[in-house]
Amino acid sequence: MRRTLLIFPAALILSLFLSRPAFPLVNPRGSDTTIDVATWNLEQFPLEGGLTVNIVATIVDDLALDLIGVQEITDAAALETVAANAGGWSALYSTPYAGGLRFGVLYDNDKVEVTGDPYSIPGAAFTRNPYVVPLQVTENDHTLAFHLVVVHLKAYDTPEDRETRRQELLALKDYLDDQLDGGATTRWLVAGDYNDELDDPDEENVFTPFLADEDSSDLTHPLAGSLYWASYPFLSVLIDHLMVTADLNADYGDEGAIETLRLDDEYEPYFDYVSDHRPVAAYFPAYDVAVEEYRPATLPEAPSLSLWPVPANAAVTISWQLPAPGGTVAVFDLTGRPVWSGELRGMHGRLVWPAADAASGIYLVRVTGPHGAAATARAVIVK
Repeated sequence: MRRTLLIFPAALILSLFLSRPAFPLVNPRGSDTTIDVATWNLEQFPLEGGLTVNIVATIVDDLALDLIGVQEITDAAALETVAANAGGWSALYSTPYAGGLRFGVLYDNDKVEVTGDPYSIPGAAFTRNPYVVPLQVTENDHTLAFHLVVVHLKAYDTPEDRETRRQELLALKDYLDDQLDGGATTRWLVAGDYNDELDDPDEENVFTPFLADEDSSDLTHPLAGSLYWASYPFLSVLIDHLMVTADLNADYGDEGAIETLRLDDEYEPYFDYVSDHRPVAAYFPAYDVAVEEYRPATLPEAPSLSLWPVPANAAVTISWQLPAPGGTVAVFDLTGRPVWSGELRGMHGRLVWPAADAASGIYLVRVTGPHGAAATARAVIVK
């Protein structure tokens, strides 16, 4: 019997997904007992044109959050399409900053009311002038009014870049201090891509002015230093944050919760079609309703690791997390022959496998914790 093999062009296959998927891509995170606010760097949005627009619209609807501050918007009309396709959402966006990019805000019309005109904070210290939206969010008959500030600080990690971020945060703190002293509003939430880590050494830590100030708090502090909660997983770092002033921190209280949304665990091609950043979301309790069921999961009992870059040529960066201090890392070829090994100290960190002498091929990288539990990832070497 003769069989005919049908081959469909990739463009035709992709065209099937250029309308919004009719099925959920990720699990919901928001609820009717919490006020849910997230930051999301959407990486040159829309990364893959109309395909990305429809995927992001589906994810926004699936997550069921109330409010999302977004960065790296190249196409304002595409952001408006996301809001329209998500159903019951609206979009705001700033004037373009460096590179033609914009800040944006996505919000659920049923939950969020914009209470004033959006504006950008002036100042030559800012690489990208922060975008401010006065608003209030109502959930479970509880209304929380605040100013949302969306930021995207200077990228990269040279001493000059870090100093630029330090000056940006000093300028932002001066602005917020003036607003708090003026008494117009005492509730501010600064959400965005800060391009830096909270747990850097003191001599490199750009957050010091805020961390030392009792009038502000970074809600992402409990996630700092954890590979599992990395918002930029390609370097295994948490650089997307939500910072609040004292009164809003009191509203967050002991019942509040925060997590990095590991959407790539649920939607496998996330990094190809959506972004290289994961969103970070905070959940404010509505009245005195406990949010225990919405708290992020605890760190995994087994080790975890990630590799970068994939494929690699001469070196592979291994980022690792252990449930207890101490462990080992080993690299094997596909025959099981050991190629390289090292010791791990502490509970998390990064180290480099020097693979300059390794032949092209696939290798298995195994991290083993102190009690024998292990995690394995695949490294690809291309010469």
